[in-house]
Amino acid sequence: MNIIAILMGVLAGACIGIQGGINSQLTKHWAKNSVLASAISFLIGALILWLLSFILQVSIPEITDKLSWWHWTGGILGAYFVYSLVYLSPILGASMVVALILSGQILAAVVLDHFGLAGYPVRSITEVRLIGIALLGVGVLIIRKS
Repeated sequence: MNIIAILMGVLAGACIGIQGGINSQLTKHWAKNSVLASAISFLIGALILWLLSFILQVSIPEITDKLSWWHWTGGILGAYFVYSLVYLSPILGASMVVALILSGQILAAVVLDHFGLAGYPVRSITEVRLIGIALLGVGVLIIRKS
């Protein structure tokens, strides 16, 4: 694995806690509603991505019959993620929210890999992966109790 990819992944993980705090403050000091703050966050993110696409001169491909309905649901999942982060951050705190998000990500990833869902190559659930999931659960409990 190359170091740039590793650092990019770590930075993306760090963004989760930071984004939750920033958007929670947006809710508290301006939006007064976590749905509106999430929408603003999504809008700004979408604008940045459209600008980057323009700068990189990315062409928009034609829609083909190779696409299924579920190929378009990523935005729904992203909206749920951002809203959950904004809503839960002031209630649970950064540590607990990130721990729960990581738990959900790992559990979903193991299932996606095991069954080869959403285009992922099949990677069976192993005893080592199950131990990792159990340790993650222990970590969440430790964070909750501290």
